[in-house]
Amino acid sequence: MNHKDRLQTYVKFFRDALLKHHRQVLMTQMVPVQRPIGMFLIDTSTMRSLLLPSPNRCLEMLHSLLPVDARAEVDRLVQETQEAEYTLSLSPSSTVDFVKHLEFMVHMQARLEPIEKEADVVKEIYDMIESFNVPVPPEDYAVYQTLLPSIERSKNAMDKALAERDVIVDLFLSTLDKDIAELVHDMKDAKQAINVTVMRRSVFTSLT
Repeated sequence: MNHKDRLQTYVKFFRDALLKHHRQVLMTQMVPVQRPIGMFLIDTSTMRSLLLPSPNRCLEMLHSLLPVDARAEVDRLVQETQEAEYTLSLSPSSTVDFVKHLEFMVHMQARLEPIEKEADVVKEIYDMIESFNVPVPPEDYAVYQTLLPSIERSKNAMDKALAERDVIVDLFLSTLDKDIAELVHDMKDAKQAINVTVMRRSVFTSLT
C-alpha cells in the first residue's frame, strides 16, 4: 500500500468515526428532556447525561488528532517540494555533484505525480475538517495555503531542469573526462615515481 492509499484509508476512518459520533450526539439531543406518556411524565435527563459523554469524548479525541495529523502531512509535502525546488536550482560543479543532481532529477520526476495525489487527499482532510467544524489553529490553515504553490514551484523547477538536462549531461561528461585525464596523469606520475625508486635501489644495490 502506497502513502496515498494509506491516507485515503485514514480519511475514511476519520470520516466514518465523525459521522457516527455526531449522529449519536444529535440523536441523543433530539430526545425531549421531558415527555408525557399517559399519566406519567418521563424525565430523560438522566439518560441523556449517561449517553452524551461517550460520543462527546470520542469527538474530542478525534478533534485533537485530526488537525495534528493533517498539519504533519502538509509539513511533509511542503518540505519535500521546497527541497526539490532548491536542489533542482543548484548548479553542479564536480562529477559527484552532477551524479547526485541527475539522480535527484530522476527521483523527483517519479515523485511529482504521487505528491500531487497525496496533496489531493490532504485537501480531502481539510474539507472534512471544515465540514465537521473541527477546530484548527489559524497558523495551520496558513501553512496549508502554501502547499499548492510550493508544489507548483517544484514542478516549474523540474520543467526547467528537464529542459537543461542535455546541457547538464554534456557538462557532466566534460567534467568526467577531466577527472579521468587527471587520474591517468596521476597514475603516470605514480608509475614514474615507482620506477625512479626502483632504479635508485638497483644502483644502490650494485654499489654495495
